[in-house]
Amino acid sequence: QQQQQQQQQQQQRDDGVSDEDWIELQQQIQQEKERLEIQRRLEEEVKREQERQEKLQRAIEAAQEEERKLLEKKRREEQERLKEMQRRLEAEKKRVQEQERIRQRLKVIGKCPANFVWRQVTGGWRCSAGGHFVSDAELEANYTRYVDK
Repeated sequence: QQQQQQQQQQQQRDDGVSDEDWIELQQQIQQEKERLEIQRRLEEEVKREQERQEKLQRAIEAAQEEERKLLEKKRREEQERLKEMQRRLEAEKKRVQEQERIRQRLKVIGKCPANFVWRQVTGGWRCSAGGHFVSDAELEANYTRYVDK
């Protein structure tokens, strides 16, 4: 039901909202969905890579000396790959946390006057109907003290 409400809000458009603003809003919504999907896939990749690392470690322990050296080299390469994936995942998580911090500020001002949720767009936040806008600077200047204590 909540998903249906969000879809209805996404499909509703205030009168007077320019095609350019509406297209940007729809693009931002799609990009947000894609970023969440990227994070989900990265988490899955990290999990699979960790499982491969564990399997490789068990194989190393059972291998003969020559084979062990080759597997150890492969493990180090895989470990570097895992570290890079984890670094990317952490960067994505930090970006999501920063967005959540901003959304907490938006909660202070609540939904837009027409009762629509805020969506991030270039330079600030626009309600999902497109008719109301709060700049990042305005949000930072006026609402930080209520959230960041």
